[in-house]
Amino acid sequence: MVSINPGELREKVQFYSITRTPDGAGGHAAAELLFLETLARVRPLSSVRGIESARLVLMKPYEVVIRYRSTHTPEIDMLFKYRNQTYTVKEITEVDVMKSLVKLVVIRE
Repeated sequence: MVSINPGELREKVQFYSITRTPDGAGGHAAAELLFLETLARVRPLSSVRGIESARLVLMKPYEVVIRYRSTHTPEIDMLFKYRNQTYTVKEITEVDVMKSLVKLVVIRE
C-alpha cells in the first residue's frame, strides 16, 4: 500500500507521450507531447543488472509516487523527465486503494 506524507511530493516532474507523425518522405518522425506535469516523490531503488547487446549493464531504477488522476494516469513506456534527465516508465507497481496515489518504476534511457 502506498502511504506518504503529502509534503514529500515536492519534486517537479513531467511525463511525455511519444507521437509519430508522417515526415512527408514515407517515414515517421517521433515527437514528445507533454502529457502531465506534476509534483512527485522520487527515490532511487537498488541497482539492477541487465544484459544489453551482449554486455553487462547496470540499470538504476527509481521509484516515483504521484497523485492519482483518472484523466492523466501515466502509462508504461512513457517518457519521464526529472532534473534534466530522461527516463522511461517501466512499471506501474501500485495504485492506492483509495485512488489517491500511484507508484511507478522508471529507468534512465
